[in-house]
Amino acid sequence: MNSISDPPFHEAYKSLFDKIISNNEEINGLLNNEVMVECELPLINLKSLEESDPVAREECKSTIARASQQWGFFQVINHGISSEILKRLRCEQEKLFRKPFHDKTKEDEFFNFSAGSYRWGSPTATCITQLSWSEAFHIPLTDILSSNSSSSNSLSSTMEQFATTVSTLAQTLADILAEKMGHKSTLFKENCLSNTCYLRLNRYPPCPIASEIHGLMPHTDSDFLTILYQDHVGGLQLVKDMKWIAVKPNPDALIINIGDLFQEYKNQVRDDVQRLGTKIGLPRGDVSNDTCQNCTITANQEIRIQCASNTSAIIWYDTCMLRYSNKNFFGEEQTSPLAFVGNITNTTTPSAIQGYRDEQTLMYQLIKEASSTDMLFKTGKSVGGNESENGYGLVQCTRDINSSSCNSCLHQLMKEADKCCQHKVGWSLMGPSCNIRYERYNFYNQTCAPPESLPPLPYSQGKRRYLKAKFLAIHVIPIAVVAALTVLMWFSCLHWKKRKRGRTDDEILVKSLKSSSRHLKEQGHGDNSGDMHYFSLSTIKIATNYFSDDAKLGEGGFGPVFKGKLSNGREIAVKRLSFKSTQGLEEFKNEVMLIAKLQHRNLVKLLGCCVGENEKLLVYEYMANTSLDAFLFDPIKRIELDWPKRARIINGIAKGLVYLHEDSRLKIIHRDLKASNVLLDEEMNPKISDFGTARMFGGNQNEASTDKVVGTYGYMAPEYALEGLFSIKSDVYSFGVLMLEIMNGRKNSGFYQQERGCGESLLSYAWRLWSVGKGVEFMDPILVKSCPKNQALRWIHIGLLCVQERPKDRPIMSSVIVMLGSAINLPSPSAPPFSVGRYFASDQSSTSAKDIEFMPSPSNSVSAKEELSLAPIALLLL
Repeated sequence: MNSISDPPFHEAYKSLFDKIISNNEEINGLLNNEVMVECELPLINLKSLEESDPVAREECKSTIARASQQWGFFQVINHGISSEILKRLRCEQEKLFRKPFHDKTKEDEFFNFSAGSYRWGSPTATCITQLSWSEAFHIPLTDILSSNSSSSNSLSSTMEQFATTVSTLAQTLADILAEKMGHKSTLFKENCLSNTCYLRLNRYPPCPIASEIHGLMPHTDSDFLTILYQDHVGGLQLVKDMKWIAVKPNPDALIINIGDLFQEYKNQVRDDVQRLGTKIGLPRGDVSNDTCQNCTITANQEIRIQCASNTSAIIWYDTCMLRYSNKNFFGEEQTSPLAFVGNITNTTTPSAIQGYRDEQTLMYQLIKEASSTDMLFKTGKSVGGNESENGYGLVQCTRDINSSSCNSCLHQLMKEADKCCQHKVGWSLMGPSCNIRYERYNFYNQTCAPPESLPPLPYSQGKRRYLKAKFLAIHVIPIAVVAALTVLMWFSCLHWKKRKRGRTDDEILVKSLKSSSRHLKEQGHGDNSGDMHYFSLSTIKIATNYFSDDAKLGEGGFGPVFKGKLSNGREIAVKRLSFKSTQGLEEFKNEVMLIAKLQHRNLVKLLGCCVGENEKLLVYEYMANTSLDAFLFDPIKRIELDWPKRARIINGIAKGLVYLHEDSRLKIIHRDLKASNVLLDEEMNPKISDFGTARMFGGNQNEASTDKVVGTYGYMAPEYALEGLFSIKSDVYSFGVLMLEIMNGRKNSGFYQQERGCGESLLSYAWRLWSVGKGVEFMDPILVKSCPKNQALRWIHIGLLCVQERPKDRPIMSSVIVMLGSAINLPSPSAPPFSVGRYFASDQSSTSAKDIEFMPSPSNSVSAKEELSLAPIALLLL
């Protein structure tokens, strides 16, 4: 029970267990009598529902309701599911659970289920002193029904037959329970749809009663109805009258569990609930004091009747909420339990998805505003094409939590809304600490309840204040109003001009991008015939949770990078142009136009961009393992980069550069190749990124010059850093530096050999060791055992060829590919150039190093300017 490997279990089970084992007088007897008493649940023949006699049908329905109220469980026979299907499903299920634990937590070829489907279940008991845990798969019926399995014996095919039949049975039982227990049947129909119903496959570990126990459970997401097939004693345990009992299986029956939703009907009503310690009531922020008081009184009466035997409960009304508990919950953000109320009308129009995005935009804006108000409450409206398309939202938190907790709570509810409410015309989600609601009609009051009036002032004090107020009203206020209006008009004018100028700039940029795209398309450049996709700003805001800090992946020279998730589930990375960044509109346009026309497995894929409201955003595919520098220069993570992975990364980067330089219709010079601009996917395959400083060469052009050198110290070729000359050989130099970094595990720009008493670059260090036959000492110690000595020396040799001082001596990237993959003789390299270096008094992590920008002067001296002050910094020309 106390093992660290045990899964967590619910407090209710722990309480019962502790109560049992704490009684020393009873424990010995329990240990001597481990096996629980078997019992049989009420057995109901569903064949009676097909009888022509209405009396027989009603008697069957009443028996179902009665069993639900007394037990919460019952058995049914003649349920419509053949024994053949159950037998096949049992066989396929056992195959699945025999798989190793690691394999069950990942996507599998058995059927189309997500990696998150596998989980530990609730505790189960087969003896009074032992609790164990079931392992389970939870698979949406939509995944089962949409899988394309051709084999009739596969788990997917068998589950499809089983799930289709059992979901029909669930709907029938839900209708009967709703009718007989005073609920509207229509409220439960949506819970049996394929997009909200799940199939649960459970395996219970070996216990004293049986050596192997399995259970098959299809059930709805809200757990209001579970249908279980069991074939072993102990496969289902219940607590009844504070005793554990084992349900005796019936091979022809299915067990129905109506769940927590109807448990209130069998509670013993008590007269008094005031003994409970903590109680809170919350009126809706837009209702009057009288409405609040009446609602709270009603809620207090109702909760005493319906929940009298519970130590904690919550009741929600349209205009208030009441909660009590015997534990102190003040100040704690809680979103569970969660109540959902949905409009019975679904929206099925083609614009439904866009409509829900509009709902998200409104609700997230309200959340942002509500979190900063004292009342933690906000209502708002979104305007559609006509009155029927308007949207109205309300968000509110209990005022015992702070602003930050309120924001977090409301965002959690919106995540739940994404799962359940995309096709709802109206919906509400209500939790203990917060609630949200959206409708297509105005359901809230336009003004909040006024505050209670203050007591009157004494006469003398009131008279003095009256005379003072009169003077202010006559003399001061008119002057202040005129001045305020003048200032307000001035600021409004400036704001209008700024917004207009911003809109104009955005429009010019979008037109320029589209024009350049058409030009490249007409000229036949590029390998991607599709047009650039332009995302709306609202889509990106929702995907990144309004650029929240939690979604922030890091900071680059371009600006911050955020992780996001589109409405179709695709994960993205969003680069947001910093307002302070030196990379302006031209660089933004440059990256969009270049990378959008490039398609290669070793280049990051640009999905689109967003321009609007002074925002410039680039949307990329998301790379799960971030960038190479995050692994290579981290002493712990670097261990994950064994030689096969590093060799694959080096080869991948080389192939990406060959494509840029030679294979693409566009000849691209990257100009800023470095470890942080190499991203890694889930399998550690490299993808070159960040094309903001890249340049395109025409026809026979091989070299160009610039007055504005942009790049990163330690990776720039000397002819580019000092003279502004760049070519494909500039990228070859950067590749050589990066290759040597990968083999050594340290950065060139921060490398320093203290024992030599001077600043020595990584390149000089590699050259010195290689030239005296000690190249193996240059290798990262982690690689000594996994990398063959001859291959290590050869690859260091290739790296040194790439970083030679004269561009013409460096090989082209296609030759580098040949050198890496063959045993051809290599020419002798010349010594690498002295470096333009950057050294810090304290060690700087790879993430803190900023891209720099400097201008070479005619005298070849270099002046540098940093966007970020990193002191002390010494710029050395060695």
